[in-house]
Amino acid sequence: MAQSRTDTTFGNLGRGIQIGINNGPILSAERPETPPVPLSTVRFPRDADYVDRQVLLERVCTKCSISGSWTALVGLGRVRKSQLAIEYSYQVRDQLPDIWVFWVYMSNAACLE
Repeated sequence: MAQSRTDTTFGNLGRGIQIGINNGPILSAERPETPPVPLSTVRFPRDADYVDRQVLLERVCTKCSISGSWTALVGLGRVRKSQLAIEYSYQVRDQLPDIWVFWVYMSNAACLE
C-alpha cells in the first residue's frame, strides 16, 4: 500500500505533515495491559468472638452468588447482622482472591450520600 503525504494545518499553532494512515492497534501487543489487583474495602476487623451461624451464612452466600445481585441484612438491632456480613466478606476474600469486595456502610441516608 502506498503511503500518502498530506500537509496539515493546525490553526495558528503551526504546520505539520501526516504521512500514511495507521489502521493498527493503538496498544502494543508486546506489552499487554496489567489488570488491577483485586481490593477489599472491609473497614472492620474480623471478630475474634464471632459465633458461627452456618445456616445464615449459607443463605447469604446463596443470595450473593447470583451474578449482579445485592443483598441486605435486615432485622432487629444487636442480633449481630454486621458481624455476619463482616465474616462473609472475609470468607469471600480468603476463598476467592480474584473477587473485589466493596463494603458500603449505610447507617443512615447521609452516609449513603
